[in-house]
Amino acid sequence: MNTFLEEYKRKLITAEQAARLIQSNDIIEYGMFATKPVDFDVALGKRAGEPGLENVSIRGTGGVLPIPEVIKSDPEQKSFQYFSWFFTALDRKAGDFGLCCHNPFNYHEATILAYSQDFYKLWPDVWVAQTTPMDKHGCFNFGLGNSHNRGVAWEANGWLL
Repeated sequence: MNTFLEEYKRKLITAEQAARLIQSNDIIEYGMFATKPVDFDVALGKRAGEPGLENVSIRGTGGVLPIPEVIKSDPEQKSFQYFSWFFTALDRKAGDFGLCCHNPFNYHEATILAYSQDFYKLWPDVWVAQTTPMDKHGCFNFGLGNSHNRGVAWEANGWLL
């Protein structure tokens, strides 16, 4: 019988390998606030301008430093378009340069978007977040991003932690 740790090790891939899984027209939901997947973002940003990679929508909630590499690496937005559900100062500055679009909503609506079948067309293809290491029970902690990360993760077609 496999343990959770054995299963985790079997599925473990690098940020670069995870970024390679992204395809044209994917909708990626980044973990919110401090759960933003920094290493994955750097790896995905390196794919900017790659032939055949286009129209990838990346959504974040409450952008924090560092500035997303997908924004810095693709200012012409040939591969990536970045959207924010909750405009922080960082997101607003990127928006001033046309590098980030605001998806307006009230924060309390996040759980509705995450769990309601009425919004299934908005659910992402891939949810990517930075979490704590897996615990002995096979669980990951979403930390401060717990408000709707779980729902978005639950409804996404794929997860990358």
